[in-house]
Amino acid sequence: MNNFAKNVIYKSCIYYTISVALFSIIVLFSNSSEETISLDPSRILLFLPFCICFAIANTVLKYINIEAVTRWLIHSVLTIGSAFLFIILPADLESSSGNFMGIVFIIVAYLIGVLFIKILSSRVKKTLIQDKELKTKSK
Repeated sequence: MNNFAKNVIYKSCIYYTISVALFSIIVLFSNSSEETISLDPSRILLFLPFCICFAIANTVLKYINIEAVTRWLIHSVLTIGSAFLFIILPADLESSSGNFMGIVFIIVAYLIGVLFIKILSSRVKKTLIQDKELKTKSK
């Protein structure tokens, strides 16, 4: 098995564990009324293909040597598309406006996540560069 496949399988398992745990916590705290989200096994199982697509998207983003715009386009299409296909559509929302709001929520969550990761990674890079400069000055 090549490194790409191993990386996807490894990340998929981590993402699946985290997503099911978060979903379970959300369900636990939202079960206050009769119309609540349930821990339906088929719904939980649908997190797996989403996590596999998300792991593929992240692996392509990090390890494949193509233009950055193309990598980000693949990442966004795989992430948003799989979230809509495996999470929003099976939620069986009553109307098309519910599906629209679901996709808007997914896009906003995706953009917030990308912004958070970009800010975090730039700060880490800046800190590493400053640390490296201090080490070279102290020699």
